[in-house]
Amino acid sequence: MKPASETGNHSWFLRVMVEELDDLHREIASRGAEVIIPPGDRTYGHREFVIRTPDGHRIMFAEPLAWITERAAGRRAAG
Repeated sequence: MKPASETGNHSWFLRVMVEELDDLHREIASRGAEVIIPPGDRTYGHREFVIRTPDGHRIMFAEPLAWITERAAGRRAAG
């Protein structure tokens, strides 16, 4: 079996739902991860970024935009 890095661009990847996506991105990037798609808001309601592992697998980290909006509203109310 070929390692993922030798199969080219394939349709399979892992998506991990997280809170505080931008903080996670900063942490992972500071540790040298290969970020292949930077954080961005998507039309389907998620903020996402994608990394490639050393063996070639792609991992997408995502956070629903609704969570980000709710968190920001809570900060404004507490402020």
